Amino acid sequence: MRKKVLCVCNTYFQLLTVIQLKHTLLRNDYVAVLVSDHSKNARQIVRNLKALNCFEAAGFIETKGLDYGGHGMIKKIAGIFSAKNGKLDCEVHLLDAVVFDEFMYFNNSLSTAAIGEHLYRKNNGLVCSQYEESILSYDIAAGHGNFRKLSNRMKAVYLLQLATGKKRAFDLCQKFYCYYPDCYKGKCSTVKIPLLNENEEFRKTIAKVFQIEKSSLEYEQKYIFFSSVGDFEGGHPIGEVDLAKRIAGLVGKENLLVKVHPRDNTRAFEKAGLNIDKNSDVPWEAIQLNYDFSSHVFLTATSTSVLTINLLLEKHPKVYFLYPLCDVAGNKAVKPSIEALERIFYEDNGLPLSGIYLSKRLSDIL
Repeated sequence: MRKKVLCVCNTYFQLLTVIQLKHTLLRNDYVAVLVSDHSKNARQIVRNLKALNCFEAAGFIETKGLDYGGHGMIKKIAGIFSAKNGKLDCEVHLLDAVVFDEFMYFNNSLSTAAIGEHLYRKNNGLVCSQYEESILSYDIAAGHGNFRKLSNRMKAVYLLQLATGKKRAFDLCQKFYCYYPDCYKGKCSTVKIPLLNENEEFRKTIAKVFQIEKSSLEYEQKYIFFSSVGDFEGGHPIGEVDLAKRIAGLVGKENLLVKVHPRDNTRAFEKAGLNIDKNSDVPWEAIQLNYDFSSHVFLTATSTSVLTINLLLEKHPKVYFLYPLCDVAGNKAVKPSIEALERIFYEDNGLPLSGIYLSKRLSDIL
């Protein structure tokens, strides 16, 4: 029987995964997708999805204010009750278009709780599923439903729903869709997503969704540095700009390109005189799926985007993680990524890490 699935995407990697699911495991199912305002240009991306008929239905939803609390205690408390009662600030007709059998998401947030409650009211047999957001998301997913790991507002939602006998999305969660099931240690049953390189149709769709003209992509620099949040979030700057400058001194400034993190508005790399990728606002995964970088070298302190996509492709460039060369001790934002990377590099996990390195010497990149 053709099941009806609703997928919520807060990031573009989540959307890439959902598109891959629609091209493969969910090809014969009714799939609706909601893309939230957590990502830049989400309204335009939804328009592209509709024009291309990527899904049976697609919509834009505003949940950033709900998930991040807005300003003031009153708004934060109102958000808790909205999540508990399944109410959203904006009216989304797509939620009521059909009775959904399965609700798929990644983020364990107030908006997820609200949507899950809304759908459950229409179908008390609703199945909830998570899908991965990268290889580093597996630990987060494994802790799904752990009360101690919830934010304070989500704890409040949990307790209110528990007191009123309401079902919670993560209580209903049964499946975890992922590319590497053996790496997941949680309680849900796993469903393997086919790797991206197995589907040429997927690549073409991604290029159209993100309006990428393959013929216009130019990456002449051999070395590409991917910045993370370490210099502008989480506490003490870890020294990413200084690291990029050191790399430029080693390989030549003309041979280095910097892919700036989407949330970085400091222009620090530009002020340092480094070459900046003009496509920094386009999801890197979408670019790499449509350009041959096999002769390039990717460098980063802690950015997981270079790990995520390269684990999913049969042919990829050399990748170096260089956080041992940074001062990371005083920055809480990069700590989870580093802990996950340490497990990936030092534990036997069966991941295809050939050509992906953790380096303590800058000279290794030559």
